[in-house]
This record gives sequence, structure tokens and C-alpha cells, in this order.
Amino acid sequence: ETQVSVVFTNHYSGYFTNDGGGETGGISFVIATNFLPGSLAGKTLVAIDGSSGQTNTIKLVNGVGFTKSPGGSSGTYTLTRFSPVSGLLAFTFTNTADLGRTASVQTTFTNKTSGRYFLTSFDNLGGVQETGAGKFIVK
Repeated sequence: ETQVSVVFTNHYSGYFTNDGGGETGGISFVIATNFLPGSLAGKTLVAIDGSSGQTNTIKLVNGVGFTKSPGGSSGTYTLTRFSPVSGLLAFTFTNTADLGRTASVQTTFTNKTSGRYFLTSFDNLGGVQETGAGKFIVK
């Protein structure tokens, strides 16, 4: 069994020693750039599906509501931050055609205005309706 000892010399750096093999080395940490905005209220997301190339436009009209086109879907949303670059958008559809449908969209921002997403949507009984992945742009 090999053990590695880590010694921090300050908040962001240090060194390690492999007790079994005698190797040593330096380590350093950096604070991740904060790409994920605190709010998406008033923004428009353009999502481009990676396999079909289909584009969906989602207008986040205020801090809680959205409209999606094509299709005319609408409802409410929440944004939960997981890290400086990752978050979860949870959509609940309230329009008549999609009533009770939900969608979870995991986002990974690669800069302040774009990134990649993974989507899973569920029908009103909780069954998986669709999945998808691609890139998005924030306008």
C-alpha cells in the first residue's frame, strides 16, 4: 500500500511525498474563474443540440419565468449553482400543451457567455421524455 503525504506551505501550494517510492513534487491550486452568473434574469439562452443541430431559444423573462421557441412552451425556472462554472437549470412547464413536464439542464460555462449542456426532460408522470446535449450561448 502506497501512501502520499501532502504538506501545504500556504493556502494555494505545497508539496507531496510518496512514502513508498520516495518521490516528491510540488502542487499548486488556483481559484477557478467565476463564469456562472448569479442570475440569468432577462437573458436569452440559445441551445444547439449536438446531434441534430436543432436550435432552441429560451427567454428568461424575469427571475422565475421562461418562454421557449420553437414550440411556444412556457413556465418557471430555477438556477442552482454547483461551482464557479457549473449550475443546474430546472424548468417546470405550465402551458397547457406541456403542463406538468419538467426539464433538468446541467450547464458548464466555458466562458461568461457560452458553454455546454446536458438535458433530461420528464413527462407529467415522471417518465423520461427526452435527453440531449450540446452547446449554449447566453445573450
